[in-house]
Amino acid sequence: MTSRRAVTIYQSLLRGYPRRFRDEYGPDMVAISAHQLADERPMRVWARIVVDLATTIPAQHLEEHMNHERGTLVPLVFAILSVAVVLAAVILGPSGVGALMVLIAMGAGAIAVISWRRGRPIRQAAPVTAHWWKLLTMGAGVLIALIAITRATGELAEGMWLPTTLTGLFAMMAIATGLVLGIAHLAGSHLSGQPAN
Repeated sequence: MTSRRAVTIYQSLLRGYPRRFRDEYGPDMVAISAHQLADERPMRVWARIVVDLATTIPAQHLEEHMNHERGTLVPLVFAILSVAVVLAAVILGPSGVGALMVLIAMGAGAIAVISWRRGRPIRQAAPVTAHWWKLLTMGAGVLIALIAITRATGELAEGMWLPTTLTGLFAMMAIATGLVLGIAHLAGSHLSGQPAN
């Protein structure tokens, strides 16, 4: 096989890489392989090429998939739904339906956050403790809303004792977890010498 024919075959094999990678590194890879095929024994060069292609093509596709920006439509729709349901619950006032709507809003908000997080490109993982403020804020928000609703009504409607108690317990647990993780995050950042986020 001539060196020119081998380079043509190699160029066609490079089509296995993602387009962005191929456009950026393809010409250099072809030039290096052409020099190697001209200077070394072809069987030795092809053995390296096959091993390289077999290991790097899947890795490049995985990296391309992991760093791919995804659309924001799903998180946006669920965030809007969450806000709309909260507003409807506020308009309806404290009642069984209002409490149910708050739970629906919390679920829609959670789906919005989860789908937004999954849609972002994967980067360096943050420690678990870095999210302490989210729990603290969420717990405080739920607790403030619960206090505002119960103060506005004066007393709990019949059958609302259990949902109110569970919501308050959830808020207190979120606040406590946020405080504990926040302290751990600050302590970990202090020990490692890195600034706390």
